Amino acid sequence: MKNITEKKYLTRHPLDIWKSEEVTNLLIDFFSANFKKAGLSQKMARDFVLTAFAKRKTEDREKSRETCDRILLEAKEKAKNGPDEIEPLELFDFSGTGTFIDIGANKLATINYLAKKFKNIKKFIGVDTIPRRNDFSDPKKSAYFQVDPKANNFPVKNDSVDFINLQFVLHHFLNLGAIKKTLADCRKILKPNGALLLWEESFMKNFDADMTRENNRLGIKTDKSLTEKFYALSEKKRWEFIVANDWLINVNNPHMPWTGQYYKWNEWINILREAGFGLEKEYNFGLRINGRIKQGVHILGLFEVR
Repeated sequence: MKNITEKKYLTRHPLDIWKSEEVTNLLIDFFSANFKKAGLSQKMARDFVLTAFAKRKTEDREKSRETCDRILLEAKEKAKNGPDEIEPLELFDFSGTGTFIDIGANKLATINYLAKKFKNIKKFIGVDTIPRRNDFSDPKKSAYFQVDPKANNFPVKNDSVDFINLQFVLHHFLNLGAIKKTLADCRKILKPNGALLLWEESFMKNFDADMTRENNRLGIKTDKSLTEKFYALSEKKRWEFIVANDWLINVNNPHMPWTGQYYKWNEWINILREAGFGLEKEYNFGLRINGRIKQGVHILGLFEVR
């Protein structure tokens, strides 16, 4: 098995990596299509992208972030149409889940969604390095732990969890060693038949029309044209797109650590395999037009304990 090399070339600030007109134009097309579907001005989407691109020098970054944050907030308030896509969590079976843990859960969005939909889940646990921002929808069966990323202990008992959710958090970890440590902790706290759902901003080697058709059949609004344009980019520019887009959709999170631990999907599979997990199911969403005003280049993988 090929060794995973830590992505040190991505440890710069995201706006240092964003350089090309080709990537900028694809970002404009991506945001414009979704702003339009949400009932918003395509000019607003263009202004959002170009504001960040034009002011990405060091002295302008915070001002650029604040301006983009205001545009995104205005877009959220003025959007006329909601997303016309299924919630990706609907693709997975939680009927046998008793204890669910969400790592990187300070907003509690995933926990609260599942708490309302799956009454069979008896215990919800949120874990993050920062305080939780929202309230639990079902506080009686919910708990939240704020953890020190440098601590050796994990605040959950071994062999006590049925399902772990890791949703766009690992690429913000300090380094590959921290990722591997967390996955080792996940392996310990999961029951023998437990599962882990990994969401990452990533890409596969190729993307074909069958993936688009299957995603659309499932209710995921993958756009064939935009996705093909993304996969036609060089590997370096795919990363440029992912990192720039990740910064754009997180402009409301000034605390976000930009450590650059992004990996290709086959590398994530190998990292999980080394930690004792086997891939059971995967979805490559590509680039979607679904009316969500901010979203990434998502790949989801369901892994089970091996």
